[in-house]
This record gives sequence, C-alpha cells and structure tokens, in this order.
Amino acid sequence: MSVNFNCLDDIDVGTVQVTYWDGRHNNWQGRMRDTPWPIFSGA
Repeated sequence: MSVNFNCLDDIDVGTVQVTYWDGRHNNWQGRMRDTPWPIFSGA
C-alpha cells in the first residue's frame, strides 16, 4: 500500500515512521518490523 503524504494536511514527512507487516505470507500474528519482511522464492 502507498500513501501520498503530499495530499494530507499538517503532516511533517520527516516525522513519519514506516513499519512493515508480513501480509504476503498471511502472517498477521507476527510483529511489525522496521525493515521489510524477506520474500521467499518457492523454488
């Protein structure tokens, strides 16, 4: 998902913290991370 912060009022882009969830593997019980979850190849 992406959010265009230029469309939001009163947002300082420098203070926005991005976090990641593992929705690709349906791991919603996992915790959020500061780095993206790894992508596993099924090969």
